[in-house]
Order: sequence, then C-alpha cells, then structure tokens
Amino acid sequence: YNYRSPGGKYNAAHSSVGVTITDVKTGQTVYTVPDIDFVGAAFSHDSKKIYFTTADDLHVFDIATKQRIKQVHYDKASVGSLSTSPDGKYLAVGKFQNEWTKIPEKFYVADYSIDLLDPNTLEPIRRLEGHNGNVTTLDFTPDNKYLISGSLDGSIRFWDPATGKQEFVLYGKSPGEYF
Repeated sequence: YNYRSPGGKYNAAHSSVGVTITDVKTGQTVYTVPDIDFVGAAFSHDSKKIYFTTADDLHVFDIATKQRIKQVHYDKASVGSLSTSPDGKYLAVGKFQNEWTKIPEKFYVADYSIDLLDPNTLEPIRRLEGHNGNVTTLDFTPDNKYLISGSLDGSIRFWDPATGKQEFVLYGKSPGEYF
C-alpha cells in the first residue's frame, strides 16, 4: 500500500520494518513507524499527522516529533479504510468484519458503519449506517460537500458529513462487484 499526503509532500508505504514515511521531493526517509502492519492510512489535511488502522486499532502519529499521539481500540468491529476531510474537520473510519484475525473468545459484530471522528481528539461526531458489507474505501470531495464510501455490498454511497445524511447511492450489478 502507498498513501500520499495532501499536496504530495509525503508518501507512506509498507516496509520490512513497519511503515516508512518518505519526503517525496528529496526521497529521504522522514520517519519509520516500527512494527505497524496497517490496513488503512491517511494523512491529516495539513500533513502533520498520519493515521493508521491495524484491524482493531486506530493510531495517530505526529510526523515532526515521531511520536504516537493516541491509540483507540475497537472492541466489537474491525477498522480499515480512512480518509481525512480537506478542511480538517473530519476523520472518516470505515468498518468491516475481519474474518482473518477472529479470536474465538472475542465477539465480533458485522458492523459495516462509518465513524466520523474529530481528527484531533478522535471523539465520535456521528455514525453513518447504510452499507451491508465491508467498507473498503473512503474519500471526501475536494469541496468537503460529500464523503464517498465504497463497500463489498456493491454500493457507492454519498454522505453529507455535516448532517450524516445519505444523499444518494450507486449500485453495481451484484454484491461484491466493483465499479
């Protein structure tokens, strides 16, 4: 996986030791986050922070100080896809049922919702519900008008992040079909 920061200053990619963040202009490694095998990643709107999901956890790292700022554990769902709004108001976190890392004594819920969080505190702002399959991709439009989500249920949904209202849905021919 490769993730580019807004404006293209940094690139984040898997490496043999964790996640390597590189300055795109110089090619130099800025920071290596050790022992992180991430599912999703997103840079903050100002490229000062990077967010990672590692199936059951959401991590936030400060790029300048090279420190983990916060970690949030999800008990009953797995988290994967991420996106930050261009205006810096929202961090969207897509959920999925993680078949590969199920622990028998841990109760997993088929939760295919999207959490909109405050990107600074990671406190929930609202929850978006409507998908019936793993949320695989998230992205905000450049004008912040919509959060667009894609899912293994074969749908692409457009949400108003300010209200949480689902504005419209596009469907594939069958569940699991990608556009």
